[in-house]
Amino acid sequence: MNWKKSTIGEVLSVIKNGINCEQSKNPTPFKITRIETISKKVFDFERVGYADLTDIEQKKSKLILGDILFSHINSPIHVGKTAIYEGEEDIYHGINLLLLRTIKDVNPHFFNLFLNNLFNTGYWEKNCKKSVNQASVNQKDISKVPFDYPDLETQILIVRKMEALSNEINNAKESTQRQLNNLNVLSNSLLSHAVSGKLI
Repeated sequence: MNWKKSTIGEVLSVIKNGINCEQSKNPTPFKITRIETISKKVFDFERVGYADLTDIEQKKSKLILGDILFSHINSPIHVGKTAIYEGEEDIYHGINLLLLRTIKDVNPHFFNLFLNNLFNTGYWEKNCKKSVNQASVNQKDISKVPFDYPDLETQILIVRKMEALSNEINNAKESTQRQLNNLNVLSNSLLSHAVSGKLI
């Protein structure tokens, strides 16, 4: 299988920061992303800000299906976290998160798998620029990272396989957690019986 050698910058049609506007915790029709919105590497629509946006600001910052947000200013252990927008509800791109939009030859889900792996290896924690209370990476740092990818059909097959395996892993985790909970109940029951003499 031939994989094309490239860089992150070469496979992005858009890389930009979010709109800089006044945010509020008081609900308005326009939800806007904050750093916390993607802290768990998924979009958390409960951890957002709100803003009054003009028509121009809405058009400029509204996310579209497949957009990826990248945490480029954060504490070192969180720099490089990403989340992919699935279009669940309207949301607008706020400052302090970079928007990454892939070219048509690169599936955004495949690209996000690559970014997740990059984060998990500690790449950004090792390569970010650190200051007293936060760390950062800039667009140039991100754009020059090597990125190799196969044809689009293979990318989609990999994404589907990964999704299926992830579901199996999550099911196994849930099953294991239920077993642990049951063992804890049993352990507590045995302890109660032991101190009351009921084990004898």
